[in-house]
Amino acid sequence: MAIEPLNTPIQPKPTERMPLVPLPYDRLERVSAWGMNTSVCSYVYRPTTIEGVREVFETARTQGRKVALRGSGCSYGDASLLAENISLDLTRMNRILAWSPETGVITVEPGATIRDIWRYVIEDGWWSPVVSGTMMVSLGGALGMNIHGKNNFRVGPIGDHVVEFDLLTPKGEILRCSRTENTELFYTAIGGFGMLGCFVRITLQLKKIYSGHLSVHAFATADLRGLFQEFEARMGVADYLVAWVDCFAKGKALGRSLVHQADYLPKGVDPVPAQTLRVQHQDLPETLFGVIPKSLMWRFLKPLSIRRSIRKVVRLATTKPIDRRTRHLRSYWITYRTGSLSISREVSFSTRVLCRQKRRKPVSQPN
Repeated sequence: MAIEPLNTPIQPKPTERMPLVPLPYDRLERVSAWGMNTSVCSYVYRPTTIEGVREVFETARTQGRKVALRGSGCSYGDASLLAENISLDLTRMNRILAWSPETGVITVEPGATIRDIWRYVIEDGWWSPVVSGTMMVSLGGALGMNIHGKNNFRVGPIGDHVVEFDLLTPKGEILRCSRTENTELFYTAIGGFGMLGCFVRITLQLKKIYSGHLSVHAFATADLRGLFQEFEARMGVADYLVAWVDCFAKGKALGRSLVHQADYLPKGVDPVPAQTLRVQHQDLPETLFGVIPKSLMWRFLKPLSIRRSIRKVVRLATTKPIDRRTRHLRSYWITYRTGSLSISREVSFSTRVLCRQKRRKPVSQPN
């Protein structure tokens, strides 16, 4: 089935041709990329219904305009930017359409974010199978880019967990796509950058979890070879793996890194799962140490942003002496409060941390 891409002007049929009329001036807005290094002026439309999306496509068709689909705008580059044309912002189409706590299958509109989803389902013991570096990504955008998380080596990208979706084509048709229906379009639209149409309904299979905590193991590697060896040894047993590489290191220390491994807690390990799976338990506090507002933390970190300070901090975090001084942490399963079950970029060990001492086993053996 041939589908007209959205990155080319949607030309009207000969019988529909009419003089080009400028789009409403009040629709003109500056739209930025997430990295804030690129922005354009576009005519922004924010529909709330499928019919509203269809009307935007019709406007583009009759005016010979191009359409860029935009979710939460979390792409670093210019994937959702289209200067002086139409920006179809789907953030208002964010409703949960169906949810089954028994099977973990959820159906949502494309503007629903990963945050919206996990906050809706976590108390039923389910979690998004893939979480990117930010949970503010819309599911429609995640599917259009086929995003991955820190568990990509284990579960693949988010497209692997999609059951089916409805795609509204530029011609206004709605096509149901799955692995058994419109199969070619199903696999092409996932990761298709929104070039073939707009997702208007997405059904996703979530992951069953038994705790709102993760077990976390943080350690340092001395060089690039050690980093690769650790990843190779842990990929078969870890749920999440991520490394922060010291890009200042040279010579024998080239590639030294700080690594985090995180794993879901098995059923029965968490003594109070009903508590840890509460949404309120997952929300991070607004202050640091109960005193300093998070919004002011950048002022304290600004002195560290110069090259010399960054070099010292990174060296301190990734060198072996620090690793030896913190080796006692390796003997514990650490569970901590976090706003996301995926690996947090800032792991803190506080007095509220629940610790259970455990004999360390070789990484090749499951714990």
